[in-house]
Amino acid sequence: STGINAEYGGPSLELLLRQTRKMSLIKVTVLMVLVVAAYSAPMELEPIEAGDCNMGNGVVYKNGESFEWRCNSCNCRDGGIGCVPMCAPYNIQCEPGQIIVEVEDPNNSCCTQKICQ
Repeated sequence: STGINAEYGGPSLELLLRQTRKMSLIKVTVLMVLVVAAYSAPMELEPIEAGDCNMGNGVVYKNGESFEWRCNSCNCRDGGIGCVPMCAPYNIQCEPGQIIVEVEDPNNSCCTQKICQ
């Protein structure tokens, strides 16, 4: 088996599942979205260049192109998608008697900031 799905020209489900074993959770989540999109509705897909990322809904990212998806910063690289969270983790320690409160980050609606009150 070549690992290519003859119906739409992309990787077979079996090949995609084998490749997820060593991926991060974010990459697996993105991959599952792509699998669902690719297998849920047959569509005519335009040919894409080697290394590009086909999101399965008519959106194609060029190799090296960056984009945002569900509060993650993502990048198409050699036909695969890698994402990292846009929000940095906060390690905050408050003075005795104060509590940590989460508020929306005014610079990024995806993120929150932790403050002491």
